[in-house]
Amino acid sequence: MNASMLVAMVLSGVLALSGVAKLRDRGATLSSIRMLRLPRFLAAGWFTTALPIGELVLAALVLVTPRPLAVVPAVAAAVLFVCYLAVIGRALTFPVRPTCGCFGRIGDQRVSAKTLVRNLLLVVLAGWLVVATARGFWVPGALGSLNRDEGWWLLAALLGAAVLVLVALPAPGGEERDEDRARERGRVRGRAGADPWDLPPTGGVDEEPLPHLGTTFPPATLLTHDGRPRSLADLTRESAVLLLGMDCTCASVAEVAVLLPEWRQRLAPLRIMVFTPTEPVLLRRAFDLPPDDLLLDHQRQLWSQLNLVRGLPGAVLLGTDGRLAAGPVSGSREVVELVDGIVDQLDRTQASDSTQA
Repeated sequence: MNASMLVAMVLSGVLALSGVAKLRDRGATLSSIRMLRLPRFLAAGWFTTALPIGELVLAALVLVTPRPLAVVPAVAAAVLFVCYLAVIGRALTFPVRPTCGCFGRIGDQRVSAKTLVRNLLLVVLAGWLVVATARGFWVPGALGSLNRDEGWWLLAALLGAAVLVLVALPAPGGEERDEDRARERGRVRGRAGADPWDLPPTGGVDEEPLPHLGTTFPPATLLTHDGRPRSLADLTRESAVLLLGMDCTCASVAEVAVLLPEWRQRLAPLRIMVFTPTEPVLLRRAFDLPPDDLLLDHQRQLWSQLNLVRGLPGAVLLGTDGRLAAGPVSGSREVVELVDGIVDQLDRTQASDSTQA
């Protein structure tokens, strides 16, 4: 069996898996564009649809294009994977590592050295295919030269790969449905008590670029449970504040919410506050949050300025100097890691102070 045919099928399978995963969760693609700080025009709705469809078309062309045109989809795949490699390499230089939606919600979405190596290997395979197709290789021709035993082995490998993909793919839109149900329950319960948080729905706001550490606070105003506006500067007049974003009661948010009592003790004298762009009554009841520490992000203003991801918890540390001290990050794992880092820094500071005393 021709090794180049295996390379072509691996690349085609990767492109197909990536395209299907992106189509099933276009929100992950959109959030990845924001978190990876790509040009803002790529965040348009058409791109989150065109990119996965393009990957699916390219996956098919790699397999069916006859020679001498077979080199064209091979070069296109190589260019695409080089672009992905450059994006990941740039993201590794960010002070706060973003997550990547290269395969939707499949697998480890954190940007790391492993992600870079994976993309580098894909570039190597794409380069292999370019050289092979330039020398006359094409998949239909290679398939025609297989004997019966090789054909059965190839069919078995393809069926096994298909089973693995079907097992790995999550249910489509699960988190979105959970979030919609949570919002609906929140609206039903909110109407019963004329809660001051029950504000009419409004339009969204323009997205802002992901802020950098050390930059000044975003120009956002939050509302207290009794409707009083609070700027971020107001929240940090007495101490630094860890601001946690929650927009649903889904599993990833619950993982962070259950840690709040422990974090309040470990992070003292820092204050922890929660802000939400959705009906907060449900959050308050589900996680037993103190009303004074729960703020409403009306019109999703701060949520958008921090580029947090829908359905995932977020966090940012606000310093007393009016600047971002850590974050923002999205995802339960990322929030926990951020808090652990803050705790370590506080422990080192206290140890240093006691040594000097």
